[in-house]
Amino acid sequence: MLPVVLTLVVGGLDLARAYQKQVQLEGVVRAAAERIARDTLMDTTATAQAEAQKWVCRAFGLADTCTAVTVTVPTFTSSTASPGSTTTPLVTIKVSATLPFTTLVPYPLLTKAGGTFTLRAGSTFTFLRGLAP
Repeated sequence: MLPVVLTLVVGGLDLARAYQKQVQLEGVVRAAAERIARDTLMDTTATAQAEAQKWVCRAFGLADTCTAVTVTVPTFTSSTASPGSTTTPLVTIKVSATLPFTTLVPYPLLTKAGGTFTLRAGSTFTFLRGLAP
């Protein structure tokens, strides 16, 4: 009876921890996409990528150039075509991130070696720069 109860308790703890990290990852990816879309200094994919990496790493208490979190910016466009203009370009950015998560115990068929699996999040944000929020 005790092993079953312990398994349920540890499983519940791992599920809660994974859910918390997933929600945190989704929130910070969304915030990074919004911040970069609004920032008039972000004008290239490279600068957007570096800023997104910094934001996501900081959210998890890591150094700005951490490698534990993988952040990509597959889409970063700025258009002056309608509804955008030269003074208020329409900016679209997509930020994606992956974060390794290690469980308290390795679960067969659910985790890789060492009890890890990958959490993923992505967010796309479109904004007319130059307009008041």
